[in-house]
Amino acid sequence: MNSTFYTLKNTHSFLEELNINPEINALWEIIHIIRWHKGIDWVMWLNHNKELVGEIIEHNTRLGFSPELEDKVWDSIFKIKKLDR
Repeated sequence: MNSTFYTLKNTHSFLEELNINPEINALWEIIHIIRWHKGIDWVMWLNHNKELVGEIIEHNTRLGFSPELEDKVWDSIFKIKKLDR
């Protein structure tokens, strides 16, 4: 129980430190896909992909990603899914 609380607290702190425009940033859509469509623990995904999260936030739009960034996002999803097996 304590490790779960510690993880959530760290993730919350990480998210608060990010400069995110909540209306247009793609991170929220990616978290939705990760959790609801892929069944991945989004807290675990955030904690394993902090550098990628920074890249997503810099992109700062829901209009689409560069192919390279989209590939990185999907690669991160597939890596986490492989850990579940």
